[in-house]
Amino acid sequence: MPRSGLLILIMASALTSGTGGFGIRLLDGSNDCSGRVEILHDGRWGTVCDDSWDIEDAAVVCRQLGCGGADSAKSDAYFGQGSDPIWLDDVQCSGSESSLTQCPHSPIGQHDCGHQEDAGVVCLLASALTSGTGGFGIRLLDGSNDCSGRVEILHDGRWGTVCDDSWDIEDAAVVCRQLGCGGADSAKSDAYFGQGSDPIWLDDVQCSGSESSLTQCPHSPIGQHDCGHQEDAGVVCLLDIRLVNGSDSCCGRVEIQYNGQWGTVCDDDWDMNDSAVVCRQLQCGSAISAPQSAAFGQGQGPIWLDDVGCSGGEGNLINCSHRGLGYNNCNHGEDAGVVCSGGDLEKPTLSLISTHAVVSPGENIRFRCTTPKSRCNANAEFHLFINGSSVSSEKNVSCATFNLVNVGVSHQGIYSCIYSYQNTSIKSPWSNTVQITVEECLILSHCQYCI
Repeated sequence: MPRSGLLILIMASALTSGTGGFGIRLLDGSNDCSGRVEILHDGRWGTVCDDSWDIEDAAVVCRQLGCGGADSAKSDAYFGQGSDPIWLDDVQCSGSESSLTQCPHSPIGQHDCGHQEDAGVVCLLASALTSGTGGFGIRLLDGSNDCSGRVEILHDGRWGTVCDDSWDIEDAAVVCRQLGCGGADSAKSDAYFGQGSDPIWLDDVQCSGSESSLTQCPHSPIGQHDCGHQEDAGVVCLLDIRLVNGSDSCCGRVEIQYNGQWGTVCDDDWDMNDSAVVCRQLQCGSAISAPQSAAFGQGQGPIWLDDVGCSGGEGNLINCSHRGLGYNNCNHGEDAGVVCSGGDLEKPTLSLISTHAVVSPGENIRFRCTTPKSRCNANAEFHLFINGSSVSSEKNVSCATFNLVNVGVSHQGIYSCIYSYQNTSIKSPWSNTVQITVEECLILSHCQYCI
């Protein structure tokens, strides 16, 4: 269900979502996206028992109601006790089902519970419906993701827009922070995300940037304006992002912060284009690899993104295509990672580990090329050169050893090395040089001459 029509469609979805004639709703929460779970069966609303109730069950409920991902699964009649019947017990969703009644559960109406065990949920979009003060909610519509779009606020039970008079980055910063979407990338005007519909609730908004909600900023009285919807204001937010459990801040498990909570990214479709966007966003240089399968350990909390599909040119991971914040069919064993170059690669050291720099034909020479700082256990390709021409290459994490056997005059020259990643697209500076001399020996009579 498109989230853009959340309040208009939410009750329609509650009465028709699911299969087999089952409806679903949330009651006695602070908004339509949090509360005690109730389902409609045989013309009667009833509750769900909290036996085995967990975040996967909550995720199905939230998605079914168009409320985004799940923030938490509540038990012990957290939202108060309902009334008979208790329709479901022992619900065990995987998290990918489209409706609660598709999950394994005890037969309808069979349970060993009382209403003190009524289950509840808090969905992520709950914050959008209650953020702010004085009964004002806020949301972003018609953007490419949950953290960009036309700004709308809820007042007196109706959603309305904000006029772009005096609209700037400080106003956008307040909106982004209020919605848990990190900092502001830009403030949009002239109905950048399309025109909304009446009413226009706010005009002449003048935030300092430190306010906790948009309605705390100075503005014209609610509903008073001199605007049309061609002036509807919008924002593009920048979700906070970090790399953790790596050797430095430019490699590790990818985590983004939404709604005040850090969560991970699933590795479904995760590739070098996605990794490149993360490295650019963090100003960590070029992407070296896109590790999957929790290569940097399993995270905790929500999995915020799944099926990320970046082209590689985006400035922010949230601007890439994905399933929507909080929507996933993953576990933390699939947490995605990134290894970035961390800026320019450091100069390697070339050392001669055989005995002499002056050798005779037929002897062996051994070199070692070492990087002073490997990139998070990513394999580098080390290249050995003589007089600027490639001799050999080896893959390793931090160093490579090159063995030149049965040398001849052609091996005489100046040696150097580099290391690289991604098929030499990311190269280190040249190393120091080592000069090798191969002596030619002539045996005349009983004397040996080396020249």
